[in-house]
Amino acid sequence: NRIKDWCTAPMISIHIKNQTPFLSKNTTSWIQCLPKNTIIQTNNGPQIISELINKPTTIIKDGQPFKTDGFFETGYRDIYKIITIEGYELECTSDHLIQTSDFDLKLWQEAIKLKPGQEICLNNHKNLSWSGDGDYDDGYVLGWLLGDGTFHNKNKSSPVLYVYEDQEIMVILSKILNESNIIHRKDGALTIGGKQLLRLCEKFNFYNKSEVYNLQFNSSHFCKGLISGMIDTDGSINEQRKNIHIYQSNYEILQILQSILLRLGVKSSIY
Repeated sequence: NRIKDWCTAPMISIHIKNQTPFLSKNTTSWIQCLPKNTIIQTNNGPQIISELINKPTTIIKDGQPFKTDGFFETGYRDIYKIITIEGYELECTSDHLIQTSDFDLKLWQEAIKLKPGQEICLNNHKNLSWSGDGDYDDGYVLGWLLGDGTFHNKNKSSPVLYVYEDQEIMVILSKILNESNIIHRKDGALTIGGKQLLRLCEKFNFYNKSEVYNLQFNSSHFCKGLISGMIDTDGSINEQRKNIHIYQSNYEILQILQSILLRLGVKSSIY
């Protein structure tokens, strides 16, 4: 990933309390200064640093577990934001160490010393999985709702899925939801709603398409289903170039999907 730019971050508050993880004895030690809202990949899935203060934590780096004694507060520091061309972003202190890549040579460098155009390394989490709430079907249905669904009432109590010209998918969705009330609209679309879909939204506290942030903290199987549902609704596959695109106007949603994909071992770019 090439660095697009870096900047101080007054938009997120210049003085954010930072936390630093410290490894257990007989392990390699390093210092990382990150804001408390940073998401860290652990053996229990993605977790926010503020929830790991002084708690033994196993951190995942490049798919490998590293036992730590948790995170501790290091005080108030200025926060910088690193922005990559591909869309990945990181907020950290100026002396936070970033692994850079210069051909086959990988070095650690302080964040403040990075330059635009320089390449930095991402985690490689191939074949990584974690437990948590939800299964593949739950994620797939909510991914479809995010892509081709809506909440009809103002109180957001009537989620509805839309399917266009693909009755096989509707059969799959109706089986998952145990719902046979399929409505054929005049424009050719098929819709499905019902109590089971509403209960699913209630279980994951998902009542608005902009409220996607918390969905990434569920199980890896759920996350795979979520991505699959988004691809089937808002995606396209180019067999010649061997790539997949997801089209989405909400940049924040794309960033969350990009983070989920990276945790699953898939690197992507936002255009």
